[in-house]
Amino acid sequence: MSDKEKIAKVLIEEDYFVIGSHVGPDGDSLGGQLALSCFLDQMGKHYCISSSDSKPTFSSHYRFLPNINSIKEHRECFEPRVFVALECPTPERLGVNLKMAKSAKTLLNIDHHGDNLNYGSLNWVNADASSVSEMIFYLSAHLPVKITKQIALYLYVGIVTDTGRFQYANVKPSTFEVSKKLLELGLDTNYIFKQIYESRSFYSTLLLGEVMAKARFFPRSGLVYSSVNNEDFVLHNIDVGETEHFIDFLRAIKGVKIAAIFKEVTSTETKVSLRSTDGLDVAKVAEHFNGGGHPAASGYTSHKPLKQAIDDLIQLLESK
Repeated sequence: MSDKEKIAKVLIEEDYFVIGSHVGPDGDSLGGQLALSCFLDQMGKHYCISSSDSKPTFSSHYRFLPNINSIKEHRECFEPRVFVALECPTPERLGVNLKMAKSAKTLLNIDHHGDNLNYGSLNWVNADASSVSEMIFYLSAHLPVKITKQIALYLYVGIVTDTGRFQYANVKPSTFEVSKKLLELGLDTNYIFKQIYESRSFYSTLLLGEVMAKARFFPRSGLVYSSVNNEDFVLHNIDVGETEHFIDFLRAIKGVKIAAIFKEVTSTETKVSLRSTDGLDVAKVAEHFNGGGHPAASGYTSHKPLKQAIDDLIQLLESK
C-alpha cells in the first residue's frame, strides 16, 4: 500500500480532523485546505480548518474563494484525533498549530517539498508534484468523493499560484493534465486570474511603486531586493498579504538571479521572501536562515530588525 493510499485509509476510517498548513498561507495551502475540507464534508466527517497564525491571515486576493472564512483561530477548533499538515516541510512551520498536531492520535504529513522532514505518523511527500493542491487531486481518486466545481476552483487556484502561473520549473506535463480535468468542470479562468492578479487596491499599487523605486541591485551576485516596513503598511492602510506578488516584479528584472522582499513584522522580526531564476536554488539560502521552500520560491523569518536582516542576506550572497 502506497503512502497516498495509507493516508486515504485514515481519512475514510477516522473522524474528528483538524486541517492546518504553514504560517502565512499562500494560494496553494489555502486551496488545499479548503478542498480537503470539502472531501471530509462529503464523507460526513467532523473537521475544522485551523489557522497556523494566531489569527487567520491571508492575502485579500483570495477573499473571493468560497467559505474562506471557515478557517478558524486554532483555539476555536476541537482537539483532533487526526491532524492533517499540508505543505509544511518542518513541524515548526505549523506555528500555533504545532501543539495540537503533536497531541493528535495521528499526524498526517502531506507535502511537495523535497526537504520535508517526514515528521508525521504517516508521510506522503511528492517532490514531483507542482503543489499540494495537485496532490489533493490525486488523493481524491482513493476516496469516496466527487470533485465539484467549487473544489476544482480551490485546487486550480493552488496550482496556478504555486507554479507562478505555470512559469516555474515545478511545472510538469502532469500539471497541465490535472489542470485540464479541473477546467473541464466549468471554471472561469479569466475571473480567477483577475481576482488573484488584477485586483490590487489603489493604495497597494502606490506602495508597489515605492518598493520598486527603492530596490537595490547587486550585479555580481545577481541579487535584487527591496523592503516594506511597518510605517508603509500603516501609511497605505494595507495588510501584509497585499504585498504577496510584489516580488514577481523584482524577479522579472533582466540580469536578476535572486529576488528578495523584506517585510518588517515587528522591530525584531522580519519576514523574507525569495525567488530565483536560471535554476538557482533559493531553498538552500532559506535553509541557511532556518527557513525553506522550493528551489525557485522560498522564505524564512529573521528574528532581527529589518536592516540587520537585509545586511545578513547581502553578506551571505555577496561573499560567495
